[in-house]
Amino acid sequence: MTELAWFDGEADSLDQLLEQAGSYRIDSLVVAIEEALLAKENLSPAERVVVAVEALEREVNNGGYNQFFLNEAEQVPYIIDSLTAAGCPNVAAITAEAIAVLDPQPGSSAEDISNAAAQMEESDDERLSVLDQRFYEYPDPIADRLFAYIAAHRDEITLRSPAEGSGDSRDLFGQGDEPYSSLVPIVDLLVAGGNVALDGGFVATPDGGWRCRMRDPLDIEHLLLIRKFGSDITLSKATDTIAIEKTKVSIEGPGAQSGTTA
Repeated sequence: MTELAWFDGEADSLDQLLEQAGSYRIDSLVVAIEEALLAKENLSPAERVVVAVEALEREVNNGGYNQFFLNEAEQVPYIIDSLTAAGCPNVAAITAEAIAVLDPQPGSSAEDISNAAAQMEESDDERLSVLDQRFYEYPDPIADRLFAYIAAHRDEITLRSPAEGSGDSRDLFGQGDEPYSSLVPIVDLLVAGGNVALDGGFVATPDGGWRCRMRDPLDIEHLLLIRKFGSDITLSKATDTIAIEKTKVSIEGPGAQSGTTA
C-alpha cells in the first residue's frame, strides 16, 4: 500500500482541507489547520481545542511532557478537557498524571507553570519520562480523532478571522479588555467538556452587562475541581449561573432564573 504524501500547501478554506482526506496524510492536514489557526488573533472554543491538542502532541513528541509545560504552559488548564472533547481519553489520562507530577497550584499562571517545569526535581523528570513513553505508544490515534473533531465542528472553525474583510474586529470569544474577558476561559472549559455556547458567545444585555448562554447545565462541581476562582466570581449550581455581579457579566445555563446573576 502506497503511503500518502505530506500536505505542504495552503488552503483557502477548512472545507478544502477536509476534502483532502484520502489524498494526503491526516496528520499533515491537521498541522495545516493548526498553522492557519495560529495566525488568527482570536479563537473560538472549538479552535482552542485544536490548538491545545496539537500543541501537546508537537511538544511531547519533540521533548516530552516537560517541554510541553515549558513551551505551552498556557494550554495546561485546557488540555485535559480538550483531549476529552477530541475523543482521546487515554492520552487525557496520561496527561493528567503528568500534570499531577508537575503539581501546579490552583490558579497558577502560564509563567508559574513554565517556571515550575524549569525547576523540576530529577526524580520528577524521571516520572515524566515514564509517562512520555506511554504517550509515544499512542493509545489514542490523536491526529485521526482530532481530524474527526474538526470535521464535526466545521461550523465553529474558520481559517481566517471573521474580522478579515468585514471591518469588524470584535470577537465575542476574544481575550482582551472587554468586561467579560475574565470569564472567557471558563466558557472555553465548558465547551471543551462538551457544552455549547449559544448566540455566538457573549452578547450585550439591556442593563449594560454581558451574558453568554450555554446549551447544557453548567458543570459547577467539575469547574471547582480543576480551577481556582477569584472572590469576584460567583458560581451557583442552584441558579445554573456563573457571574461577576460588579460588571453584570454572566454565563448562564438553561436553568438560570430570569434576572438572576448569583
